[in-house]
Amino acid sequence: MTRAPGDGGPAAVVAPTVGYANGIGIDATNVYWTTADGGVYQAPKTGGTPLLLNPLDNDPFPVGVVSDGSNVYFTDYNEGAGFGGYLRRVPVGGGSVSTLSSVGSPSHVVVDNRCVYWTTYESESLQKVDK
Repeated sequence: MTRAPGDGGPAAVVAPTVGYANGIGIDATNVYWTTADGGVYQAPKTGGTPLLLNPLDNDPFPVGVVSDGSNVYFTDYNEGAGFGGYLRRVPVGGGSVSTLSSVGSPSHVVVDNRCVYWTTYESESLQKVDK
């Protein structure tokens, strides 16, 4: 995971990634990413050691990730369930992972001050749920 200044300049390592990185998101302080091995990670934008936010055995294939500064929201595409999956939430810095919705094949995710929105492969739809 690297960063580069918007006005040019050399890239700098933010954190080494673990596995194949799928999704990436940021907030004012941190960068977040998901990996093909089931991880959702957090690291400071300025660089540092990655923090695993979810148990690897709990999320088979997290894809999209976004933060509102208090919580990290991510989609979990469960290939083993065939077009199954979840929209999940975990506090910034780690804690208990909660499921906001059981959904069909979720992918990208965004958030505003009231809701979480995501797309799905299965129904080719845009869905939302209150935070």
